[in-house]
Amino acid sequence: MHRIALALLMSVLAAPLRAEGTWEPSLAKALSQARASRQRVLAAFTAPWCYSCYYMEKNVLGGPAFAAAARGLVLARIDVDKPEGRALKEKYRVRFLPTFLVLDAAGKETDRILGEQREADFIARLGALAAAASAEDKAVAKLESLVNGDDLAAAAAFAAKPGPARPEALRARADWRKLELRLALKRRPTAKDLAAMVELNDGCDLAYDLEAALREKLPQAPLAELRPKLEAWAGRRTWAAPGERCADFRGGVEAMAGYYEGLGDPAAKAALLDRAALLTASESDRAGLGQNRNLDDNRRFFLEAAGKDKEVEALYPRLVAAYPADYVYAYRFAKWLAGRGRPADALPWIEKADALCYGANRLSVTKVRAEVLDALGRRPEAAALVRREIKAYRASLPDETKALEQLLASWSARKG
Repeated sequence: MHRIALALLMSVLAAPLRAEGTWEPSLAKALSQARASRQRVLAAFTAPWCYSCYYMEKNVLGGPAFAAAARGLVLARIDVDKPEGRALKEKYRVRFLPTFLVLDAAGKETDRILGEQREADFIARLGALAAAASAEDKAVAKLESLVNGDDLAAAAAFAAKPGPARPEALRARADWRKLELRLALKRRPTAKDLAAMVELNDGCDLAYDLEAALREKLPQAPLAELRPKLEAWAGRRTWAAPGERCADFRGGVEAMAGYYEGLGDPAAKAALLDRAALLTASESDRAGLGQNRNLDDNRRFFLEAAGKDKEVEALYPRLVAAYPADYVYAYRFAKWLAGRGRPADALPWIEKADALCYGANRLSVTKVRAEVLDALGRRPEAAALVRREIKAYRASLPDETKALEQLLASWSARKG
């Protein structure tokens, strides 16, 4: 017994020193630390274009409550635009950013949390992971992880046979019923299942359930019956005061915009987007551009969605100046200008983005840059650029290079 305790002590002392709360950029290194210290890993999957990730960074991950809740965990921040992050994203079926995975020291997923969430909700969920759990609690957590990871066949099999958990106890739980409905909406959505979810779920995650259901063309008549309840939900969850509304404001608005589109009500959709554009512009101005990336990007998004081109064109250079180390806004502005038939105006912005981009986002930037050069009558230069990037990234990012290969093929077909 003493030898075991001594071995454990020596393994802890031999572990590499790590500052509390430090985020490791490599999962391999984080897992190595976890094995040495006999801890688990909290891996945050993120990207520079992820507006929800900026909310979590500013409002949750940098606060003392998170530091206390994460004590005893090795932290890893995984950039999915880097080749390693891209591979891990596919390995762990990460379909939504940010996603937070709790992994054991061998790298096996034990839980999954989807952001963006308000601080209290996220901290409560993180704390629950360390609490003693019944067989039913564990079953709910496992089904949630499978559903959130889009491992739908495995989720359906587990829902039918949930291991040692008592089926009658699970059927009595609202969280289990909600997960069963979410699974149905992701697999074969029906108006009946959506109506049942609206009755059961008053939470912020109803936005994602609504979006999942609307990917299928559901009948307008049953959709129309849900309108009073959905608009009341949006009033409570989306249009509340800043401290009370859902963390993912954009997700709620997008879900309702999709709902109005499904109803065939373009006027309601346009009014919704106008309201969101006005609100986010006002809040961004009050905070000061550059002070809240999530808010600033919501402002950009809704101005574009509402078709307010004059305001969009004035905002983009300010966003580039507010976030000078990031390729994202220079790239988005160039793409926006190119899409409006203005390649000469787009060129300096895409060249600015090219100087800052990397990995998977570099291939997106290259595609726009090549299209801009082609529109300016510089196809040989554009083709040489595309070939060079394909050669550099085909091995590490094969899926992302396909878009560049298709661009070359389209040019060859037009030439022929």
